[in-house]
Amino acid sequence: MYIKGKWSSQAAEAVAKNLRDRLYSHLQRVYYNFHVEAKTGDLIQRCTSDVETIKSFLAVQFVEIGRTVFMVIFILSIMFYYNVKYAFVSISILPFIFAASFVFFKRVKREFQMCDEAEGKCLLCFRRI
Repeated sequence: MYIKGKWSSQAAEAVAKNLRDRLYSHLQRVYYNFHVEAKTGDLIQRCTSDVETIKSFLAVQFVEIGRTVFMVIFILSIMFYYNVKYAFVSISILPFIFAASFVFFKRVKREFQMCDEAEGKCLLCFRRI
């Protein structure tokens, strides 16, 4: 567990650093008018919060997705080994689970975008103070 956590954290930090470096480099190369017209709070939010969200996803969720896929394949192979009929009955439920997950994550994405935009506006107001 320690090694898994250490490796996933190191990989996530490396990706986050690369993203921050690329964002900084890009912002240095854009035209002056972009900086005049851009919302400062949105830029700050994109360079901090969004990168942290990606880092968090890579450090925790990406590892969990891999573990879950491995566990499903392992369990399905055991189920088919013991009883093929019950294995197919169990698999028939999976489309409903995927549909419910899709609807749930669609709602979460919409809420996250609303929070993301509100955070960008909040940072813009904070900078003016």
